Amino acid sequence: MENKELFSLNKKSFKNDFLPIYKQFGINPNKVFQTSFTLPFHLPFNGGTSVTMFVEDKIAFTATFNTLSSKNGYRAGVVSTEELVFENYKTIVELSLVFEQDAYDKKCMEDGEDLISNLFDICLERLNLFIRSYRIMTKDKLTHQVNLKMLEAIPLFRIVDTETWIEQMGACITHTNVQYEKKPLTNLDSDKVFHYANVIGNNLNPFILSQELILDAQRNYVEGFYKEAIINIQTSFEVFLRTLLTELYKAENKTSEEADEIYDAKGFIGVLKSQFHERLGGQWKIKDEDCKIGRWYSKCYKIRNSIIHGGLVPDYIQTEEAINATDEVVLEIFQLLKTKESTYPNISSFISVANM
Repeated sequence: MENKELFSLNKKSFKNDFLPIYKQFGINPNKVFQTSFTLPFHLPFNGGTSVTMFVEDKIAFTATFNTLSSKNGYRAGVVSTEELVFENYKTIVELSLVFEQDAYDKKCMEDGEDLISNLFDICLERLNLFIRSYRIMTKDKLTHQVNLKMLEAIPLFRIVDTETWIEQMGACITHTNVQYEKKPLTNLDSDKVFHYANVIGNNLNPFILSQELILDAQRNYVEGFYKEAIINIQTSFEVFLRTLLTELYKAENKTSEEADEIYDAKGFIGVLKSQFHERLGGQWKIKDEDCKIGRWYSKCYKIRNSIIHGGLVPDYIQTEEAINATDEVVLEIFQLLKTKESTYPNISSFISVANM
């Protein structure tokens, strides 16, 4: 019994359906790298739609789109015994990179053990061009650019020789963002959670918002939304410092309006440079990357500005560095506050609870 083909670009279809297109680009492929993903949204191209793009000399990229429909059942909590069933639509996309032999050999030599990872990156970079074009042309707000963290955790791939159609199959772990069963909370921990909801509801801890923004940034990073992660982690730090200055002023019998005035007069960076060292000590030289505030300035603040003002699209390394640098400087500020606990007791209690 003949095995069913996993890919639409295959031994039977290659010669008549795909090879003539590649020859239009002056490419006579000998090697094909292929993978397939289910996108987290639906692109309504007709099933089997294929599009090919020139990559560089002797290399081309082909994407083939198909629709996956499934029935999702929903229950109204535990009060309904019957499911409400809705059709759910997503797009399966097949990604193929085709090479002439010498171009493939050169790629293998240049990339070494990073070859497969780099081939995935090229495929997603080209796929995102089509997604961006679709978004702009259709104004579909439910779609977005994708990266490996947003897709299947263990994608399959194959490398095929188009002369013999001998294939090398493989799989790789691209992320560990999968659902898992969490350890149940103890009754005591559950009671703490329920009690703290009253603290939040009554605005008894002014540092809650900055903590939520940190969690938002961490979730954005895990899900692959790097731009949003950096914006959120930087916003969390700005909110944290503004809240901190307000609470420091209150402890000194000053008003929150006075804190607002100093922010209006000096701006965020001016306040950072002038208001905290005299109260907490520590290093606050933003241009010195040997200290934590300097690393935050370089790895987070400047990157966020490049996103907002220059349209930078950050990668996962830049995002990880931004989050880590901010975590480190916040932890250092916590440690400085502990040394001033007798002067600012309320602030220390707020922060210790918010960071349990």
